[in-house]
Amino acid sequence: RLVMDPNKKKKLKKILFEIFGVGFGIWPKSRKKLIVVLAAILIVISGLIIGGTVVYHSYQNLMGTEGPPLGTGDPGNIRLNRLAADPIFHTLPPGCHQDGKLQKTPARWRPFYHTWDGPAVTKDFICPDQSETEIADLINNIAIRSGWDLQGYNRNIQDLWQKQLEGTIAECLSLSVTGKNLLNTSLPSPSWELSGCTDAINK
Repeated sequence: RLVMDPNKKKKLKKILFEIFGVGFGIWPKSRKKLIVVLAAILIVISGLIIGGTVVYHSYQNLMGTEGPPLGTGDPGNIRLNRLAADPIFHTLPPGCHQDGKLQKTPARWRPFYHTWDGPAVTKDFICPDQSETEIADLINNIAIRSGWDLQGYNRNIQDLWQKQLEGTIAECLSLSVTGKNLLNTSLPSPSWELSGCTDAINK
């Protein structure tokens, strides 16, 4: 049987008593000291619980985990469907054809910023024979007939339009080349993307 040296045992008991107020099952000589130690431990534990609760709720508020305000965004996807029904997304220049289905992206809540990304619509289409400048001119004509106002150019071709609706609602439209020949606008650029966006309701 392992026998501890009496001097070492006495020293260890003293250390344990100083730290915990007890030693080897012996009730501490000072009950008042034990009560103070236990009370301090309870205070620390309570502080940690309260602090953790505050931090958790602050994180919830920051990240918006409780969700956006009612009536915001695009209730019923009304704005998304209105944008998707615009003639610009259902008309193509001669010789072009649509590549895949019309892509509709509903409004998206961004919890960290406490705001909405508005609805968006994207159409991919292919024009194998026309040059970039020709397609931009044709799309611009279709856009203007559909009520869009030209807003910008990129490399001397039209690529940005806007439509102002009732009140403060605005819709935007952009045209981009997704195929080859990005540097030579006189050569055919077969793959295109027409993207539209509209405002979400933010309160």
